[in-house]
Amino acid sequence: MQIPDKRLVHQVCVDHLRTQIAASKEEINALRESAAEETKSSAGDKYETSREMIQAEMVNLHGHLDEQQKMLTALLSIDPAKSSATIGRGSLVMSNQGIFFLAASLGQIMVEGTRLYVISMGSPMGQALEGKKAGEHIELNGRRIEIETVK
Repeated sequence: MQIPDKRLVHQVCVDHLRTQIAASKEEINALRESAAEETKSSAGDKYETSREMIQAEMVNLHGHLDEQQKMLTALLSIDPAKSSATIGRGSLVMSNQGIFFLAASLGQIMVEGTRLYVISMGSPMGQALEGKKAGEHIELNGRRIEIETVK
């Protein structure tokens, strides 16, 4: 398994988040239109129930959008050209359990055919890796994870 270029990994993450943000905004706009149509065509209890369901979904989507925008801001604050021997925010880590990019909670992504996991520093794995170096290991959930490379 080969570790991809960190700048490319960073860009894939930024693009992924921007796509998610655009999709969330589209969903919010569609709900707004749906709410406007519901106002025109409904009356009584059915209208109130529909309106409340749409409002609850709007609140949920706005919360999700806010979280995505915070992750994008955090991701954009990372300089992918910067490298450190010690693991911290922005590190790309190759281990015997996979490749991890410590940036935001995006989960699994593919970069040039290589699977890697984008995790936050606040995750259990991120916390365990913080401050470690290549050649060291961590113990997490009963597994020994060997740190092979840090970029």
